[in-house]
Formats: sequence, structure tokens, C-alpha cells
Amino acid sequence: MKTALSPAQQLRLESQLALADRALALGAPRDAPYAAHLRIRSAAGRTTELLFGDRTRSVPGLALLDWRTAPLAEVLLGFEEGEEYELEVAGRTLEGLVLERNLVAFERSELVSIATADATLRRTPCGWRAAAPPSPPPLDASRSRPRPTATEALALDAEQRRAVELPPGRAVLVLGEAGAGKTVVALRRLARLRTSTRGRAAGAVVVPTEGLRALAASLVERLGLSGVETWTYDGFAAMQARRAFPDIPRRASGGASGAVVRLKRHPALRAALARLALRLPALPGEDERRRPSRALARWDDLHALYGDRELLEEVIARAGGELPGHAADEVRAHSRIQFDPPAEEAFAHVIPEARRTVDGRPLDAGTPEEDAATVDAEDHAVLLELDRLRAAARGGRAATLRRYGVVVLDEAQELAPLELALVGRSVSRDGTLVVAGDAAQQVDAAAAFGGWDAALSELGAADADRIVLGASYRCPPEVTAWARRLRASPGSPVRAGFPVQALPSSLHVAAALVERLRAHTASDPGASVAVICRTADGAAELARALSFGLDVALALSGRFTFRPGVQVTCVEEVKGLEFDDVIVPDASADVYPDTEPARRALYVAITRALRQVLLLSPGAPTPLAAPRSRRAAAPVG
Repeated sequence: MKTALSPAQQLRLESQLALADRALALGAPRDAPYAAHLRIRSAAGRTTELLFGDRTRSVPGLALLDWRTAPLAEVLLGFEEGEEYELEVAGRTLEGLVLERNLVAFERSELVSIATADATLRRTPCGWRAAAPPSPPPLDASRSRPRPTATEALALDAEQRRAVELPPGRAVLVLGEAGAGKTVVALRRLARLRTSTRGRAAGAVVVPTEGLRALAASLVERLGLSGVETWTYDGFAAMQARRAFPDIPRRASGGASGAVVRLKRHPALRAALARLALRLPALPGEDERRRPSRALARWDDLHALYGDRELLEEVIARAGGELPGHAADEVRAHSRIQFDPPAEEAFAHVIPEARRTVDGRPLDAGTPEEDAATVDAEDHAVLLELDRLRAAARGGRAATLRRYGVVVLDEAQELAPLELALVGRSVSRDGTLVVAGDAAQQVDAAAAFGGWDAALSELGAADADRIVLGASYRCPPEVTAWARRLRASPGSPVRAGFPVQALPSSLHVAAALVERLRAHTASDPGASVAVICRTADGAAELARALSFGLDVALALSGRFTFRPGVQVTCVEEVKGLEFDDVIVPDASADVYPDTEPARRALYVAITRALRQVLLLSPGAPTPLAAPRSRRAAAPVG
């Protein structure tokens, strides 16, 4: 119910209207000058007006701050009106009192909403009116279904058991939607095959992410599979390449651009490798056929490949528009740095005192040259493929790989063709390959996933049995039904009452999350909550903001705690994982348009939930869920 403003509310409104005029005069964006206002009084008694938006400017008595980077955003998100604050900034202690705190919204340069602790003031056709502030329902612990016990989590239904009990030596592809138990089935088949050989068959589990590797390792331990190795694909490929090529750098690169990564993983690179295998002569005085244990390729061969403009432009042409034209130049520039010596080596003749940096870091640190003498994760499969092609062309033998009696490859849709081929070659002659995946969860565009027929062919298992698991056990039925609609093609209807709470800005989203998660962690301290952003950069930015008012962990590069609490992460990190509650904080039309990649990404995010999903949007909500006006939205599940 809306009412006329009280005298105190009228004073607040007049103050906010004046601040809006000053902000516009200060040069703030006219469509959304700022998103929040804070009036503070320092310990010295000075009163300051702070406005928070997407840029920083100031005039005497008024500061417009970028809320994403300003230290005082901690006061905005972490303290309420009337609370005293104290924080450390650049070695100084800032103390004071929060006098006033407002979240505001604008439409066409006009202030239309002021949210305070005890009321929301809104502009209406009849003037400004006050209403009770929306009380978004906290994530509801009562929605929880009983978490399965360790024994129940590893139990199998009849369909799953059929995949597990196939005869040894039969490759199998286990398909199924999120929550169907693909990982458990693959590991239970590994356990059965190990039992049949009394543990003699070496076993390896290969997955694309560190978070899933950690989960797989815990399941391997619970199944009593001693001696089974668990790897991320990158770690597995590095191990195999270092066995074959002792001269390969140990230090990983951190500066490869997206275009560089995509070119090195693209299947069109294979034709260039075939040309390179024929073009380069053998090393003088060496006969590879008499020395079959020696690799026929060397690390320096990649310098020849990545430095050859003609070969790289051929790769781009063969890719048929799937690679940007500037990729060749970026690969050549990146490779030049990688094959240069590091500064410590280049300046080894200089006295040590002159080579010592003030911060104690390497001379190249923080510069483009810090990638000197490094290897990209993608280079391992490329070099091993070059070695294989050269061996085939010359009648020699390819480098010897470590081989396993059983290899489990989970989330296989995220591996590129050369990477799949490397995993397939790592299965022993009489060994068994177990592959699990879901094309609807394929989110890494650089993988160039071409479907399961192509993937199995690369793995050397074109005749693999295929078993599709039909039941999903993880998510609430409502989430499962929504997820299945997301699996359909772009443009197909998906709206089915799953609301998004649309908020004016990302700052409003952060403030709403602080409020909700404070209440939720207090009422249900045993819950695991994942705040899943679309990108890693978005997750890092949001985690920093939430940390002002909450105890949160940033879970990137697999750094999940697997314990109760709030973790902020991104879509590419969470495949195969599960959490009690999932929040998608960027469910906007910009981030999740109705495209196939966006559908797959949202599908992955929502299907991590054991009990409920909450969607928030800074601005217009995604068309992949039912929109709701700027009011509280109930969780799904």
C-alpha cells in the first residue's frame, strides 16, 4: 500500500533531488547518474556526501565514486544507517558514522525510486508516494530435500547398472542430462573393471576442470580405488608431453589471448601439422626407425609452426570463418615471446645486484615478456600430434605415452579434437575407455565440439556402446523441467513461471545479495550456496563487492571448498558439481540472450541446484525465464 510522504521522507526526497541535479552537473551519465547515496560523518566530525555509480568524479563536498573499486563501497554494502564503521584503507584507519544510505533508480535522467531501510519512495503519476520496502523472501531452507547419504549417492538404477556391467574392453559413451549420474556411472565402471583385474589395470580419470577433478578424487577414494590417478586434462597432457619431450618448458604461460587458444585447439591446425611433418628434415645422422623410443618432434618445431605466417593463414582459411583474421599475428607475437630467454637468463652477465628488483619479483614480471620460456596448455597435444604425424609419414614410431588399462574421460564435450585423440592414445591395447558427457552442457567455444560421432572417432572408439541415462536425480522437478526446455533450440518457448527479479543496476544486485545471503546463512548455516556468474571476470568483481558485507569465497581455477558457505564462481567452473542453492546474479538479456551458447550456459548454472534457484538481473531480464517487474521474485525449486 502506498501512502503520502511523512515530513522526514519529504526532507529525504528533497535532498535526493538536489543531489541528482548536482550529479548531473558533475558529468554523471544522464540515463543513470548513480545508483546509491551515502552520507557519512567522520570521526573528526566532517560530513561527506558520497554517490556510487560506474565512474569516479568529485567536486567540493560531493564525490561520485565507482562502486566496483572505491574502498568506501565497503561502508555502503557492509553497514546500515546509524551504524559506526571502521576500515583500513592504504594503511590508514577510517572511522565514522553512517548518517544516511539510499539505493536509487533513474529513468530518462529523472529520479524515480529511493530505497531506504524502512521505506521505498516512488514517483507515481500522482506524485511521490511511500511504500514498505520490498522484503524479498530469503532462500528457503524448508525447500530442502534430504541430502543423499554416501551410499545412496553411489547407488545405481537398472539403466546405470547396464553401463557399468558391460564386458571389459568395450568402450562406452554414457550420455545424460545434468544430474543423471554420469560421473558416478563412469567411476563405478572403473571400479568394476579394476576389480576384475584385481587392481592390476592402471586407471586414470581425466576431466576438464580442477573443481571436478577434486570431486572425482573424493569419489575415487570413497569407492576404495587406490592407485587410480585423477587429472585435469591440462595436467594429464603436460605429463604425457614431458615424458616424450624433455626439453619442453615447465612453466605455463599466462598471457595467451583467446584467439591464440582457439587457433591452437582448432581442428584446422592438423593440416598445417601434416605439412610441417613432411617439410622438416630429420636431424642429421639420425635414423628414427632404428631409434623408435626417441621422439620425432622437438619443442623447437613449434617455433617453426607458430612463426610461419603462411601456415597460420592456411589454418585460418581452413577454419571457414571460425577463427578471427588477427589470430595469426597474435600467435606469432605470443610465440616470439615464448621462445625468447627470460630476462634473468638474457642478463646473466650483469652483476646480481643490478638484476635485483625492488619487489623481489622476476625482471619480466608484469610485462608482456613474462611469458618467455613458457608453454601453453594447448601446445602439449599439438606437439604430440606432430610427432605422431611425422612417425606415420616416415615409418617410425611415435613417442611412447603412459598407457592405462582403464581411462575415464568425463565432460568430454569440452575437449578439442587433438586433445581427445591424445586421451584415446593413452588407453592400452587391451584397455577400456569410459566416456561421459552431455552436448547440452558444452560451454567452451574453443573446444570446437563437432558432435559425439566425431568425438568418438578422435578417441579411437567409433564403435563404442552408447547408453543414455533417462532419469535426473539432482534437481527439484521444476528446475529439471525448465532445464529440459532450455535444451531445445533457440527461439523455442522456455517461460514457465520461473521469475527473474529485475533490479536497476549491478550495484542493486550486490546489495540485494548481501541482504538475502546474510539472512540465509544465519538461518541455515549448513547450506552450500553457489553464486554463478556467466564469466570469471564477473565472478571476481562480484565476489569483491559481496565480501564487503559477507563472508564469501571466490571459487575460480577449481578452488572450491566443498563445505557449507557462499562461493562465487562462473559457469565454466561448475560442470559436474552440485550445491544446495544456486543464485544466478546476471540473468539479464545482455548476458543470457536467446542463443544456443547462452541456453547451454544457463542450463549448466541452474542444474547445479539440489533444492532451489534464484535469478537476479541488473536491468532487462533474460528472455529465457519469465520476467517479473522490479519486485521480489520467489526462488525456483
